[in-house]
Amino acid sequence: MKKYLFALAALVLCGTAAFALTDRKISVSELPAAARTFLNAHYSGVEVVYVEVDEDATKTEYEVLLKDGTKIEFDAAGEWKEIDGSWVYVENNGNYATDTWKEDNGVNYYLGSNG
Repeated sequence: MKKYLFALAALVLCGTAAFALTDRKISVSELPAAARTFLNAHYSGVEVVYVEVDEDATKTEYEVLLKDGTKIEFDAAGEWKEIDGSWVYVENNGNYATDTWKEDNGVNYYLGSNG
């Protein structure tokens, strides 16, 4: 009986390890093309502190930290998922609205050069 319990415990641990998230640092050039294009279009003047790829058996995600404190998460295809940092207005086409006025819920906002 002890052999079976030990085997079961080993199987559970191995299965858990197979799905464990693996984080590793990569260079900007290793990001998917869509993520590099996004960074060049919206953060061309901001230094990249690090790029990290998070991989497991079911998904791959990328996290980019910029020197201004902005953290951007990308999916496996390089499409942005989440941006932590200052608030920005994102148009329906995925571009940032910059140097313009936008109305939201009856309130007008001026969006500067950073959106």
